[in-house]
Amino acid sequence: MPARALDPWEAGPFSWRLSGYVKSFSALTQGSDQYRAFALTDRESFWDNTTRARLRGKMMFGDVLALESHYELINVYGDANRLRHKAEERYGASPFGERIVEELFPDIAPPRYFDLEHEIVDEESERLTHRLDRLFVRAHLGPWDFTVGRATLTWGPGRFWNPTDYFAAFSPTEIDKEEKPGVDLAHARVALSERVTAEAVAAPVREGAHDVDEHGSAAAGRMIVRAWQADWGLSGGWLYDRTTVGLDTDATVGDAGVRAALTRTTVEGVPNEAFYRAMVNADYAFAYNWNPYLLVEYHFNGFGESDPDDYPALSERPEFANAYRRGEIGNLGRHYLGALFMLQPHALVTVSDTAIVNLLDASVFNGLVVSWSALESLDVQLGAQHTLGAVPGEFGGMENPLTGEDLAVPEVYYAYLKFYY
Repeated sequence: MPARALDPWEAGPFSWRLSGYVKSFSALTQGSDQYRAFALTDRESFWDNTTRARLRGKMMFGDVLALESHYELINVYGDANRLRHKAEERYGASPFGERIVEELFPDIAPPRYFDLEHEIVDEESERLTHRLDRLFVRAHLGPWDFTVGRATLTWGPGRFWNPTDYFAAFSPTEIDKEEKPGVDLAHARVALSERVTAEAVAAPVREGAHDVDEHGSAAAGRMIVRAWQADWGLSGGWLYDRTTVGLDTDATVGDAGVRAALTRTTVEGVPNEAFYRAMVNADYAFAYNWNPYLLVEYHFNGFGESDPDDYPALSERPEFANAYRRGEIGNLGRHYLGALFMLQPHALVTVSDTAIVNLLDASVFNGLVVSWSALESLDVQLGAQHTLGAVPGEFGGMENPLTGEDLAVPEVYYAYLKFYY
């Protein structure tokens, strides 16, 4: 049906804006060894579709105060829901049933205080969720900025891996990185001078019906100093069940960007051991036809294992399992190399290829994406994710401990449509 633009509305110092998007993501997963191993299906492939409708509203009272909310309606339909219900029915009553379902269908979500989400589940193949993913007030008072509510916060310069991004960091294989999940927080930022900025954040977690879990919540701070054509960051704090201190830098060397980050973490319940994560990357945009762009990034993950035979044991270790469920850690090994190469053969078309290599088990993840700006407000993406490697290997697959059968990592082919308004 015909559509028209909704212009911003203003009355004196007060203004109001509405925007948003509708996204439809359809995927074919080829290879379902792990589901066949647990007698959930005998099919080799299955389909899924996720449709997201997001409405963003923003009210501004002059240049001082802003109230912003993002309402999201998500419909997930397909074989993954059907298989999950089947797994819950088959294994729910068994002693290790919950763990089996969790490993087959991991639920990754940041800790939050407010319950602003409701889910309607169809037992066959559909799940409908609506939620407030943003709901916050932001105040600008001279050199101070204050934010209270459900919002996002990004620290650190990493592209694939970001050790100093402590709240809801993206997985390196995430397809859509447009919107980070909102976190319930209170955040303050102050410009101490033209070169120095300080930040502090508290992210409470609920305990019981209304109380704050003071010990299981998070509080952190960060200071950024701008010097020698670079930003230098010092951060750290208590993050749910661990203490972390981090350093990062974002610099320009010639025409290239160079970045690095390092964290040291001690975990409650794991005495006399410190865990390190590190990242260093460089990127460069070449002045040639089709605007080629290259990013290379190395990552050390001290929470992982060097031997792929030890990967299954990670789910029993609190330093890894708790962070994995929160989305802080997305890899099993220790040493990684990632590369992103992009070309723009047309002003409206971009081709990008992502490769991630586990350097110790030699397994490889590869993601190819073709993006087309079909209309001013419509983007189309076609993509494929392939994995290579021996078993056991992070991107190659794992061995079924009960039968000895090799369980290969599936491959995914997808189409993504995004309409903005």
